[in-house]
Amino acid sequence: HAGAVLASAALLSCCMLPLLALAGVGVLAGSASSGGVADVPLPSVVAVQDIPPATLAGYITAAQRCIGLSWPVLAAVGKVDTDHGRQAEATSDAPPRQFPTSPIRIDESQWNSLATDGDDDGLADPRSAADVLATAISQLCPAGRIDDLAAALRRHRTETAYVEQVARWARQYTDVATSPRVGAYTLPFDRAALTDVAGLSRPHHDYPAVDISLPVGTAVHAITSGRVIAASADNGSCGGTIVLAGTDGATYTYCHLSIVLGATGSDAVGGDLIGRSGGQPGAPGAGNTTGPHLHLQVRVDGTNRCPQALVVAIAAGRAVPPPSSLPSTGCVS
Repeated sequence: HAGAVLASAALLSCCMLPLLALAGVGVLAGSASSGGVADVPLPSVVAVQDIPPATLAGYITAAQRCIGLSWPVLAAVGKVDTDHGRQAEATSDAPPRQFPTSPIRIDESQWNSLATDGDDDGLADPRSAADVLATAISQLCPAGRIDDLAAALRRHRTETAYVEQVARWARQYTDVATSPRVGAYTLPFDRAALTDVAGLSRPHHDYPAVDISLPVGTAVHAITSGRVIAASADNGSCGGTIVLAGTDGATYTYCHLSIVLGATGSDAVGGDLIGRSGGQPGAPGAGNTTGPHLHLQVRVDGTNRCPQALVVAIAAGRAVPPPSSLPSTGCVS
């Protein structure tokens, strides 16, 4: 399945922690398996838009220090505490932070008793965001494990509504993307994000392919099972790229990805999350583009084929034509 996570501009190679129930409410998570490694919750569109990339990377790294704490929950704590460091405190009834380098609230007395070296440089430094975030984990998770998450959160903050606020944000930060499936094929993006259905049939501007208008951060799926034969966060004009050699004999190229999942040589099952769409001009992974979209091309026997009929059939739940039957002309404007 998909391998290391590349989140926004930051490369996030990480292991997934168990999915948790928070205050009796399940924290839903879409995930990508990682070649024998436990599942990792993928950032939702809300998370990608709301959390600064470096801060998101910090949450994912820090959460791995505690069994029973997932990064979406830690990110939700940062949201409620300080709006990910944007504010001194996001809630008016909380005392100010002593150290502004962390999005998690922590005061001087906690630092003095729990100071932790989070970046493995041999020094616990209150000026280091990684160290302060790791120290906050020590406060939330003093035994290295959380069995009662709600109780741990109440130890961090005692306000009545705090646990509920964290639960709400954790759900919003976790991917819950859905995509129709027909036989061995899956719609290669989150159907809920598609606002221009007619665009699935629109001709491409240059060669046989299709450009699908999608908001930046939309979940992108393996259209069928196969092997990733190329993965790059910046592949020139294509930008963030995944090339999937399908078991059906076709090769599928995804371009302009803002997040790339997987590594060359990794296996993917149809429906696996393999990245997130991008295409915002000037943004990391955008490549040559005039606006947010997913570029998809299909190649069979060395020839580019028109993918429109394939994508439309999956979206409509109809029988999917074999890629080898797709035309190589008639879909270029």
